[in-house]
Amino acid sequence: MILGIGIDTVHIHRFTDWHTKTKEQLQKLLSEEEIAYCLSGTPAVNAERFAVRFAAREAFFKAYQAALHTKKQDGISSLLSVNKHVAVQRNENGLPLLHVNWQALLLEHSSYLAHLSLTHTKETATAIVLIEETR
Repeated sequence: MILGIGIDTVHIHRFTDWHTKTKEQLQKLLSEEEIAYCLSGTPAVNAERFAVRFAAREAFFKAYQAALHTKKQDGISSLLSVNKHVAVQRNENGLPLLHVNWQALLLEHSSYLAHLSLTHTKETATAIVLIEETR
């Protein structure tokens, strides 16, 4: 059953200066693995990578809030709280996936899956997240 859907689009130019941020500033929004991946390319690619990962978190937060409303649970009200438990990774084929620590985010034990799709142009980065209950 689908519990929540979220989508977010951001302007990539907002992320062109992320290479100047301290590690502590970056860790407020991204995991160490994500930061390393984002900084591993050229500055133009770095901005795209940061932007699309930020969009993924925003989209996840929207889907998560919708899922909590559907499930009638008390939830985490802060995107920063959610960010500590969500990370964009790549599978063995290089496709993006969203790793979520569900136990840290949800009080009840259940089976959830977050589907992720990312895209970007030269100007914008977009992410969509769908949260599904699998049992």
